[in-house]
Amino acid sequence: MNRFVRILAVWAGFAFSPSATAQCTFTPTINVDPLDPDNLYCPGDFVTLSTEAYSSYQWYVNFSDSNTGGTPIPAATQQSYLVDVSFWGFGYFYVEATDEMGCTEASATALIDSWAFLNPV
Repeated sequence: MNRFVRILAVWAGFAFSPSATAQCTFTPTINVDPLDPDNLYCPGDFVTLSTEAYSSYQWYVNFSDSNTGGTPIPAATQQSYLVDVSFWGFGYFYVEATDEMGCTEASATALIDSWAFLNPV
C-alpha cells in the first residue's frame, strides 16, 4: 500500500507543498505448518499460518488467488491464524500487516485445500 506524504516547505514567506508517495519497505510472508507440497489437507486437520512480527495484523480469506478483495476473518488479528480445514474446505489466505510507522502491506496468498477428500456424489 502506498502512503501519501505531503511535505510543506516555507521559503521567504511562500509556501511550497510538493507531493511524494512513500513505499513500504517490507513484504509479509506466510509460513504454513504443517506444510504439504500440494496444499491438500484432510477435513479435521488444523493448519497454522504465521508471519513475521509487526505492529498489527488482519487475516483474510479469498476464493480466488488474489491478495486483494478478500473477506476479513473475524477476530483474526494476531501474528498467526489457525485454519480449521473442516470449516473452510478451500481458500486462499493472506495477511495484511502494519508496521510501527503505519505502513500496511499484504502477503502473497497461501492455498489451503481439502476438496480432493470429499466423498463422490
